Amino acid sequence: MDSSFSVAFRKSVLNIALIQALLHGVYTVLYLYIACTLVSGVRIRQQATVLLAMTALYLVATTHLVADWVYVERGFVYHGQTENTMMDYLLINPPDWMFLSTASFMVNTLFADCFLVWRCWLVWDKRLKAAAVPGLFTIIGTVFAGLSFYQQTVTSPSANSVWSVDTINWSIPYFSLSLATTLVSTILIVWRLVQSRSSRSGTSTNMTKLIEMVVESCMLYSLCMILLLAFFVQNIPAANYLVAITASVTGIAPTLIVVRLIASQRDFGSNELEFGGVHDGNKLSMSAKNSLEKVSPEDLEKGDYTTNY
Repeated sequence: MDSSFSVAFRKSVLNIALIQALLHGVYTVLYLYIACTLVSGVRIRQQATVLLAMTALYLVATTHLVADWVYVERGFVYHGQTENTMMDYLLINPPDWMFLSTASFMVNTLFADCFLVWRCWLVWDKRLKAAAVPGLFTIIGTVFAGLSFYQQTVTSPSANSVWSVDTINWSIPYFSLSLATTLVSTILIVWRLVQSRSSRSGTSTNMTKLIEMVVESCMLYSLCMILLLAFFVQNIPAANYLVAITASVTGIAPTLIVVRLIASQRDFGSNELEFGGVHDGNKLSMSAKNSLEKVSPEDLEKGDYTTNY
């Protein structure tokens, strides 16, 4: 085996594990913030569903990290006697339980796609037609995900077999449909948010509005899927880095939406917020307006604007 290829491969495996661990640390902080905040008393609509979904996403992402980390540890520590023994374990004969890494990545991607479709449905006032197209893409993509998983776990298919990568790589249509889901959902959400924000006046700066749209539309997840598919189709080794990043972003992007919702609730003092982004701002503005209406003329003269929301 070419020594330069071996060094490059082992270096990439180690770097990917470190990047994934770093991003998962960021993800862990965000998840713990949400879990502690919701458990400690902050209330949002569909709270149990949101907390359960966030927990499921986090556990699946953690499974992916643990599987990859143990794989790297065993490759470098327990099979690190020589270059050949490491490459045999890491590339030629990887352990059978590595299917957990593949399965957890696909499940997390499916969760993120479903979350994005659900978000699109909520933002569009629960109109079924708004979520119909991305929902259809998700269903078909799930079928291709199953085919891709079977292709990656089946042992030594013949060259003419339908499960051979040389015949057809089922991961490409799977990633393509996942990308279609994210792009359509993101465009629909951004379109709806632009319509909503242009229809009401506010004090938010353009940069604040841009950040809100990026967070609420899961645009970060969409960008990762675009780059992942582009690198994967070209069979570029850097695609493995994108897989590690996307594995965490599939959980981070939806989690940021909940973080933004909780932050808005604390800023405006609303007792309960709905998880349907477009209406959050309207409800918060109305809550602030109602609170200001409670201020007496005497308080205005004294300059006392403090109220209990």
